[in-house]
Amino acid sequence: MRTLNLDMKNPGLKEEIEKDGGYITGCIQCGACMSICPVAISGFEFPNKRLFKLIILELEKEVLEHRSPWICISCQRCVHVCPRNVNPHSIYFALRRYQSKQFKHPRIFEDIVRSIYQYGYVIEPENSKRRELNLPEIKLDEEELDEIRMLMEDSRLRILGII
Repeated sequence: MRTLNLDMKNPGLKEEIEKDGGYITGCIQCGACMSICPVAISGFEFPNKRLFKLIILELEKEVLEHRSPWICISCQRCVHVCPRNVNPHSIYFALRRYQSKQFKHPRIFEDIVRSIYQYGYVIEPENSKRRELNLPEIKLDEEELDEIRMLMEDSRLRILGII
């Protein structure tokens, strides 16, 4: 059993997450969201209940170290089953933004963002392998790639130093 140090609170954390993610205090820890989550059902550790309790208790260190928001696949099933109209999906994305502002996002996030900025895709298209497999080459229109880059440059990604 792990002990939590309640003296390490960040007053205002819950309010910050609720500002972007909506009402979390209504979570009654029933687990309905986890019972329908395909990520949790497939066996990945996806402890909504624990994470939401950490946010409500404003334990920033534990919240920043949590990786489960990055596992969410955005199916939004959790939103439809919550008996208290809490929106776990929005809370997860608010938490992703919060973790990114604190540079506590997973390293792969930066790699993905940089790849999208450079190639327009999550991973660099390997056209030589595609040719070997008789698949058509992937090529993004330069005008579309410029638009993607412009949108990313106007976002907080530049301020955070990710691009």
